[in-house]
Amino acid sequence: MTQGETEPPGFELIPDITQHDYVKPRGDRDYGYTCACIEGEFDVAQKRVSHLASFSQMPLSTCQKKAGLPKR
Repeated sequence: MTQGETEPPGFELIPDITQHDYVKPRGDRDYGYTCACIEGEFDVAQKRVSHLASFSQMPLSTCQKKAGLPKR
């Protein structure tokens, strides 16, 4: 998501992701990334989540080992 955009339905399912395996590249709690598995509806053309059905945060190592995901 881009800051300031309206969250799609289901985003209330996402807990505080900063509590587990969260990377703060600038040292700022409000900006960073984690690894998660999500299910929902997606607008592939616009690369956006339309509706979030489930969210499960995973260890960063899971995404780091996954072939095809961009390296951070």
